[in-house]
Amino acid sequence: MKTLRILSTVAAAAVLAVASTGASAAGCGLVTNCGFETGDFTGWTLSGNDVPFENGNLYGVDTGPDPLEGTPAHGGTDQAWYSDFVSNTTTLSQSIATVSGTTYTVSFWMAQQLDGAGTVGNDLTATFGSGALAPLVNIGEQGYTEYTFTGTATSASTTLTLTMGNDIGQYLVDDFSVTAPTPAVPEPSMLSLMGLGTLLLGLAARRRGAKRD
Repeated sequence: MKTLRILSTVAAAAVLAVASTGASAAGCGLVTNCGFETGDFTGWTLSGNDVPFENGNLYGVDTGPDPLEGTPAHGGTDQAWYSDFVSNTTTLSQSIATVSGTTYTVSFWMAQQLDGAGTVGNDLTATFGSGALAPLVNIGEQGYTEYTFTGTATSASTTLTLTMGNDIGQYLVDDFSVTAPTPAVPEPSMLSLMGLGTLLLGLAARRRGAKRD
């Protein structure tokens, strides 16, 4: 009965490990308030010449469809928007707890809306640790599109940064995610070997006890 209890404990631990691995890789990953569902920039830091004085004018968080063209949030009900000039960029950033030397996958969704006639002028860059997204320059009007890159952490804290400037339109951004590689789940054969090893250890302990008697 003791051996059966040990095997049951090992199996339960394996199930919990698989469940926790799946949960950590879902949704926002390590990002706080990744979809701005608080209705504001909680968890994020904004910087730029107009911050915080132009909140609601040159940047902000919309609940429901964006007023300019009615674009709904990519996920949930809220999304952030930015429309300050390329010459006066706005930076959105968040410090994230990381493990030095680990490579993370970074993703976010961005839509671009134009407001009036003229030459498209916009610039967006994203960085995380040693990684950076190729600069998005003069992007035409588009619906929500996912952008992904990888970055390796060099310390216990790594900053995710988005720097944006937009001369005649606005960016909409939503659903950020930073995830670490998913640990490998043992093959079924490996789990069987673990169970067999536990059983053999139990039998050996019982035999030693019998010899003492």
